[in-house]
Amino acid sequence: MNAVTFGGRDGLRLELAPAPPAYEDRQPAWNARLTGPGIDVSLLCPEAVWYRSLADFLADLGPFGHGKRRWFGPSEWQSGDLELQLKVTQTADNTVSVEVVLTDGAPPRWQLKAEIELDPGAFGQIASDARRLSAVSLAM
Repeated sequence: MNAVTFGGRDGLRLELAPAPPAYEDRQPAWNARLTGPGIDVSLLCPEAVWYRSLADFLADLGPFGHGKRRWFGPSEWQSGDLELQLKVTQTADNTVSVEVVLTDGAPPRWQLKAEIELDPGAFGQIASDARRLSAVSLAM
């Protein structure tokens, strides 16, 4: 797999493909693409030096793979300039909601907000892909 993929039950799909680091700080960067019925948008989203990495954020959600069935409260992540914001909330034993906000420009020229519903078991593969592809971004 060449992208971190959040494939929703309702046809929405967020793909985060590694991109060359955008700044001298050599943080991973991602080409975010959100697709679904009537939606197809893409945006470059560099990670921030001052915030946890996408791979670490997703690894923290990985306890589903270790027998844990639930976590409390939402877990949030953002890219360096808020181009991409993720808010992950478990809404039922078998459902995790991923709120995705893509914003282009400052002040925003446009903003798209979508909610993707996933099975909690998907996060093991998502976290593994994020860790592997972060290294790919840094090698570009």
